[in-house]
Amino acid sequence: MYKSTIQCIASMANSNAKKRSRKKNLPYNIDTAYLKSIFPKDFMCPILNYKMVVNDKQVGKFSPTLDRINPRLGYVKGNVEFVCMLANHMMSNASGKDLSRFSKWINNRYKREVNNNDKKHVYKTRQLQFVFKL
Repeated sequence: MYKSTIQCIASMANSNAKKRSRKKNLPYNIDTAYLKSIFPKDFMCPILNYKMVVNDKQVGKFSPTLDRINPRLGYVKGNVEFVCMLANHMMSNASGKDLSRFSKWINNRYKREVNNNDKKHVYKTRQLQFVFKL
């Protein structure tokens, strides 16, 4: 049960961030208390608004991860936030230009679907509207 507490999540994130900062020669000035203070108390990912869940067996797409807002600045206070793994992967694997293109495409797709009266599987997440065909 300890693994799913904010204390444990912050402690593990701190330990892992310290290792990555040494390996990548990045600035580092955070600690467990700071990470605990910035963790969303409701466990909701601030980007995708999904509830973050700790899985005992493996890291999943809704697992909380520590994200560097500006990767060049390292693990420093004010430059890190907790987001779900899915959001972190999306940001890590696509450029800002790619994400902008994707959001324009998905918004146009949503408009077409609504105009065609096909409102199946429409989910709203924050300001971005996603359409999924299952």
